Amino acid sequence: MLRIVTALASLIVRVTCAMAVQDQMARRDGDGAPKIMFRIGINVGDIIIDSDDIFGDGVNIATRVENECQPGGVCLSDDAFRQVRGKTAFAFDDLGEKLLASFGSREFDGRREHRELLRGCLCQQRCGD
Repeated sequence: MLRIVTALASLIVRVTCAMAVQDQMARRDGDGAPKIMFRIGINVGDIIIDSDDIFGDGVNIATRVENECQPGGVCLSDDAFRQVRGKTAFAFDDLGEKLLASFGSREFDGRREHRELLRGCLCQQRCGD
């Protein structure tokens, strides 16, 4: 699996870029090209940039949010959604609270866990209308 991590300063730019990527991939798939579907997870949080590596809690949560996303979709953590709500033309559905394992501050049966409210959008249904 290929994972691409970006660090764009503006959350609105991140969401708009993610939706544009999904829209273009859906259009490309309709042209008879080999089908490639991305899952995109977006979060806000602290990150550390070290040479050519990006890591930290912000990346860890975004990765887990992306894992909950359907192919062709964009999912936002609750923090990210609250910051862009009403500032973009995109509609996001409430995907409910999800347990994002192996992250967070609570210990449960020896595993760390984090609960996060997620919002999601399937780009093929909403982009480029």
